[in-house]
Amino acid sequence: MPSNENAQAIMAAIATDRSKVLGVVIGDKKIEPPGFYIPRGEARALPEISFPVPNPSARYIIVSMDFDAPYPSWPFFGPVLHWVQANLVPISSSSAQEGDFVTLGMEEGSVGCIARYLSPNPPPGSTPHRYGFYLYEQPDGFDAARWAPDADGNMGNWTRIRFGLDEWEKEAGLGAMLAANYFTSN
Repeated sequence: MPSNENAQAIMAAIATDRSKVLGVVIGDKKIEPPGFYIPRGEARALPEISFPVPNPSARYIIVSMDFDAPYPSWPFFGPVLHWVQANLVPISSSSAQEGDFVTLGMEEGSVGCIARYLSPNPPPGSTPHRYGFYLYEQPDGFDAARWAPDADGNMGNWTRIRFGLDEWEKEAGLGAMLAANYFTSN
């Protein structure tokens, strides 16, 4: 069974520590509070990520996973990786003050899509799934191209199934998660 203890720990932390809540908007839906329900048909757009960036000169990585795939009662097939985007940088705003949420966008001219975004698609009869988003500061020397199967992030389904985030964190040299959020959908 893949290990995802770090993701579970930060999900518990966001229940009481608002400073760890990642800003996520999908289409016109803002995920607030964490766990907000979005019907699958309204969760197809690429998420917009924001956070009070602690280091404006750093780059960031976002990872998204479905912990309830394919069914919450069948955990041995999950979790499923839904998105990995590296080389995110703060999009400057002249009016941003310290502590303000700043949108993160792709760094110009860099490879960043490691696994393209898959929108929610729980199987018929399933209860709503939890789709988590996890933000990391990208380590110096991180090579997104090493992890990307191709320039478009077309990672196969077998690679996404039973994804062990804790193991990938170590292998990729990532530090602690900075923030997280999740929505539910069916």
